[in-house]
Amino acid sequence: MPVGDSRLLVVGEPLVLAGHGGAGGAISTQLIGRREFAGYWEYVLDEALFTSPAHPNWGGTALIDRSGQLCGI
Repeated sequence: MPVGDSRLLVVGEPLVLAGHGGAGGAISTQLIGRREFAGYWEYVLDEALFTSPAHPNWGGTALIDRSGQLCGI
C-alpha cells in the first residue's frame, strides 16, 4: 500500500478505517479534527487525527485516504 501524507488531510474529508478481516473490517469515516493528544502512558502526539465514527477495533487500524494511500495507523 502506498504511503500518503497525513498533513494533507483536511477536516471533513472522507476516509476509510480498515481493521483486520479484509473488506469486512473496514468502515467509512471522516476526519473531524486535529489537536494535541496526551496519552495516560506518558507520551504526547502534537497533532493527533480524530475520526468519526471511530472503528470498533481501533487499535492498529489503517487510515486510508480517497486515493488508497495509508495516512495513519
